[in-house]
Amino acid sequence: MTRDDVGGTADDSDNVGGTASRCSVDLPLHLTEKILCYLSPLVLARLAVVGKSWAALISDLLAKPAAPHLFVTTESVCRGSPSEPPHRRGFVVAVSLDGSELSSPAIIPARPHLADLLSQGSRCVGATSSGLLAFHDASSSVAVVLANPATDELRRIDVGYGLMHHQALKTTSGGGGGFFYQDAVGDLTVWRRRPAEGCDDGWSKLTVRRAAEQWATRATTILSVASSGDGGAAYILHEDGWVCKVDIATATPWLLSMERLPVPSLVDSLEFPSATRFCGRLPRAGTYLVESGEEILFVREVLEYSGNAHGFGSHPGLLVGFEVCRLDEADRRWARLERLAGDRALFVSPESAFSVRASETAGCRSGCVYFVSETPRCSWRHVDGSTTTWGVYSMEDGRVLFQRPVVGGSSVGRTVARWFLPNVR
Repeated sequence: MTRDDVGGTADDSDNVGGTASRCSVDLPLHLTEKILCYLSPLVLARLAVVGKSWAALISDLLAKPAAPHLFVTTESVCRGSPSEPPHRRGFVVAVSLDGSELSSPAIIPARPHLADLLSQGSRCVGATSSGLLAFHDASSSVAVVLANPATDELRRIDVGYGLMHHQALKTTSGGGGGFFYQDAVGDLTVWRRRPAEGCDDGWSKLTVRRAAEQWATRATTILSVASSGDGGAAYILHEDGWVCKVDIATATPWLLSMERLPVPSLVDSLEFPSATRFCGRLPRAGTYLVESGEEILFVREVLEYSGNAHGFGSHPGLLVGFEVCRLDEADRRWARLERLAGDRALFVSPESAFSVRASETAGCRSGCVYFVSETPRCSWRHVDGSTTTWGVYSMEDGRVLFQRPVVGGSSVGRTVARWFLPNVR
């Protein structure tokens, strides 16, 4: 039996009394396939080199839609030398989407190039629909690094002038697969993958041209961006609650037009607790635009507060659910949803939000919102860490089904997590 036979062969090269002992393991095809189905796509991609039969079997498994994974970073500060930069480490975590307990969750350390990027101080600021994670390059104020955790490929893109910060860049959910960058003076550019044009690294830059009425809101912060299913348009949610639409399909060369949709501001359309509403702005945390099939959805956390919810010593709100609204462009309104259309599930986390078909995703529950919640542990003078959890909210039941700590956290420092779809191609 050779290494190319199904099941593989394990060779022991230990010599006992001058004689080499050899041990073979031969598993039937159906058992091998069942075992491999339990492994993460990132692990499967590495096992494809075992042999031809394994490569063929794994290739078929990887052709199926990948289940969302969590990319987790831990940031710790040396208490003895607080002036030293924080130490960052990264992990890819495969969680059980059906809520079953895993005896040994799949925790995959970041591969060498990505690990080096994190050790240099770069932080994850989003995830694209094509399986890439976006990082703010700590060595440059205007550079974005796109990393594929599955292949360990990195691509550095200089986005232009102006000081970049974590709120300046927003990746798109849906069919766009790119990102928006807002520079220091409020100008917008769109970066998207267009390999057919032979651009540098397959990415091209397009400037967004604002309509006359848009200049008044030039300096407002972008909270979230979602692309239409075909990638022909992008929808931008501003902190003042207005949504703008950027027409990508009919763009003139290197120039995009943007218009504010004649739909009421979400600040005026929804009721927010006084603790989360400030000067007519949407809260920066826990609000998302998500593409779901042919629909654009607004998703926001619903928090329950106890005690004093203002000022120093305030207690963070408890996440008790989500509110979901559908953008109705024809009737110029936001329509509240009791359930998701079709066979959909939503995945939301800071700077990353997308939808999947539940029937095509192993263990995924239809009509649910999979979330990441980062609750800072605040004291009078500083934030000394955070409690980061992931969980599932059922829109049909109107309750959180379960909520669990993110694997790979640390009792000292900060732990953050982002949903992403692995792409091993």
